[in-house]
Amino acid sequence: MIWTGTELYHAQYGNGIQQIDINTGQVLSNQSQPDVVGMSFVGGQIWITQWSGREVGIWNPTTNAFTPEFSTPSNAGGLAYDPTDGIMWVGLEGGSVVPYTLAGVQLNGGFQPFGEIDDTIDGLAFLGESAPSNGGGGGIPEPSSWALMVLGFGGLGAALRSRRRMAMAVA
Repeated sequence: MIWTGTELYHAQYGNGIQQIDINTGQVLSNQSQPDVVGMSFVGGQIWITQWSGREVGIWNPTTNAFTPEFSTPSNAGGLAYDPTDGIMWVGLEGGSVVPYTLAGVQLNGGFQPFGEIDDTIDGLAFLGESAPSNGGGGGIPEPSSWALMVLGFGGLGAALRSRRRMAMAVA
């Protein structure tokens, strides 16, 4: 499922691509595209995978035209685009998630987050290395950071108390 900024689209494997009304959830249109699994919005264009066609390319919702950009060595599933590095991550049959350039150059062998499986990895999303997980704001310190903070403030408090005692004893 992708949001283009104005339209919401859902890949329904076997039934094509649906445009969804964001207010009611109703299907506004259903366009026939074979075996669509993955979708990603890249530079104002909708990229999709055609699973058994082993292709990744650009889909035009106005004309329902699919333009293949590159092929994959096995069935293609989920898509996720990393705009910072310009990498299209593609879920492939066998359980691999493999990085490609938009020109279709495979950058490396990728990885298998769940080990070897008999299907593709679908439903990918790329948040980026520095993307906030909760919409912004500072992070929550780890327990070791809290411990150091408590020790530091405790030490500061002890130093201030002993200084007061010394000042009272002198006076």
